[in-house]
Amino acid sequence: MITCALKGLRPIAFRLEHGENLNTALEDFVVTSGVGFAYLPGMVGQFDEVELGFFDPESGLYTFRKLPRPQSEDEKPNSRLEPTVISANVSWSGHQPFAHVHGGFASGFSDHGGRFVGGGHISRAVVGRTAEGVLFVTDDITVVRVMDLDPDCRVRVWHFEARRS
Repeated sequence: MITCALKGLRPIAFRLEHGENLNTALEDFVVTSGVGFAYLPGMVGQFDEVELGFFDPESGLYTFRKLPRPQSEDEKPNSRLEPTVISANVSWSGHQPFAHVHGGFASGFSDHGGRFVGGGHISRAVVGRTAEGVLFVTDDITVVRVMDLDPDCRVRVWHFEARRS
């Protein structure tokens, strides 16, 4: 285990509005605030669209699936997706932020679709009405994703870099 003490962790409450993409909002936040790392232990809200990615270690690629929303008789979605859990961290890959978000979602009852629960790596989550949470951020270090060349790993893993004043 490789560790790094986070001395200056600060909590920041946030609220996302209708139509905002969670992943993009988290990435934009670290860019505009200049923090080296952000951690989201959980959040609540409603989402209109959720796309999950599932990593295939053999190919090194993700397969993406949009979560279904139950349809009403007039074919309009009649239920938003409610998170059962969402957690995330935002690190850096080169000079670009990377929001690594995981979660589970449930959809409400409908006449024909019943209830659905699914989860995984969240590649896109568009807010329905609102979503809120608390981010913990640090300026002490920058967490950078670097490729682990171990043939059994082959993913980008955390590398800790001290920040210069």
